[in-house]
Amino acid sequence: MGFFDKLLDGLAAATEDKKKEVAPEKVQNEQPKEPEKELTELTVNYGSKEPIPFTTECNGKEVVIELKYTGCAHVTTEKAEIVMKCGGLEAISGDLRSEIVENMTAAIKSMEAEKTSVSKLQGNSRDFSNMVQRDLNKTWPEKYGVIISKMDIRSIMPTEESYNILRDIMRG
Repeated sequence: MGFFDKLLDGLAAATEDKKKEVAPEKVQNEQPKEPEKELTELTVNYGSKEPIPFTTECNGKEVVIELKYTGCAHVTTEKAEIVMKCGGLEAISGDLRSEIVENMTAAIKSMEAEKTSVSKLQGNSRDFSNMVQRDLNKTWPEKYGVIISKMDIRSIMPTEESYNILRDIMRG
């Protein structure tokens, strides 16, 4: 074995020793993974699955149209122990959505009884969402352990067919 062969063997051995020394340090410097945090907020998107019949007046005529709506509610944990008994926020999101839709539909139907126009109904969407939020926040903390921190209605619109009916009546 020549001088260069011995030198190369020595370098190879030194490199192996360095790898053994570096590996344990790498492991020591790695940060432990944080445990996954419990979900404390959830956005629940909601909307009417089927159009809602709505009687309104248009140019002095009483007309039955169909409305659809969409929106979202931001739900926040208030009583974590109740949320966990219910299976967590994701587990109850379907129940929350169903109750929002039920209450939102009832709020819209209450405006029908007051013979509210569609444009006024659309203009009062903030009032609807506040009313529904207030009503649900009376029962949800004890029932689910959550509150609605913010609620928005994205749209309240007549179906395309209903829009065409209203347009034709307005044209006379």
